[in-house]
Amino acid sequence: MVASQQEGPFTLRDLIYEMKLAPFVRSAWQSVDGAPGIPGRLMQMMRVYAKAEADFEAMTGETRRVPRKINLPSFMDIYTTVGLP
Repeated sequence: MVASQQEGPFTLRDLIYEMKLAPFVRSAWQSVDGAPGIPGRLMQMMRVYAKAEADFEAMTGETRRVPRKINLPSFMDIYTTVGLP
């Protein structure tokens, strides 16, 4: 997981939101261009989630409970080992 909640623990409601958002995130990865390197990929990931959340809200009216925060150590580990989509 490359994100966490800014305020308090990750709740069941948050997990359900993430599960519903997942198809929109997969779709956004297909349409949001990125640039090479860590800064470019961070910006791409921020844009992917912004697009996915906007599309999801437009379709369902649901919004994220608290702002999404990127977990930089987790991001760096995934970027340097497995890679991002």
